[in-house]
Amino acid sequence: KNMKSCLFVFVILFACVYCGSDAIVYEMHDDNYEGLIARHDPLVVYYTTSELSQEEKDFLEQLTSITSVSAVNCKKNEYPCLDHRVSVKSCPRIAIADKKSVQQFKGEISNRDEVIAWVNHRVLGFVNRFTSRDDLKNLESGNWFVRFTSDFCTSCKETTVNWATTSLVAKGTSLDVTLVDINCSREEFDDFCKENNIKRHPNIKLFVDGEVKETYSDDIRNIPNNIKFLEENLGIVRDEL
Repeated sequence: KNMKSCLFVFVILFACVYCGSDAIVYEMHDDNYEGLIARHDPLVVYYTTSELSQEEKDFLEQLTSITSVSAVNCKKNEYPCLDHRVSVKSCPRIAIADKKSVQQFKGEISNRDEVIAWVNHRVLGFVNRFTSRDDLKNLESGNWFVRFTSDFCTSCKETTVNWATTSLVAKGTSLDVTLVDINCSREEFDDFCKENNIKRHPNIKLFVDGEVKETYSDDIRNIPNNIKFLEENLGIVRDEL
């Protein structure tokens, strides 16, 4: 039993190039990069040619609050870099990879704030993420499509892109609604999640002027149904051709 426990700890440590108290930056290499992208979609990939500096570790840890993050040394593991069309000479580089494509950041990577804003928009679209109890006051007025998540919810991470896409589609319609994520693993939201009887994640509810109007039970991956639900519950009549 002790041997198994030690082996498990070794595997976990080996799998991440940097493991903070609340963040994991996965180590990408020739043998695991396709599997990492399949399991963590979307995945931020940081391409480098040397060991990460403390500044780079802090920067990548910031990005883990948005989505899963990995780092690859292109001198030691050339396959993922070649597959993503990243040369050793062009490092450091950063991209967002999913099962269908790899989108590289075109700006100046030294501008960390610009990179974070880019990742945030690419991953979250127009989704807001509440970070304090004061943010809950926003729900008292207007229409809010709220996704309750948790740190341990695999499905929440897997459907982040679908949730972001829903926000982008809604933005292009006459819908007056804001999409938001509330992480029930955060202590400041514990009472609010209990008040709303959140026992599984993701759990999605439509709030109108501070009250729950309806709970969404369909598959979040179905973008048209997400929009249809909002239209029906917010009184939007769709023009029929």
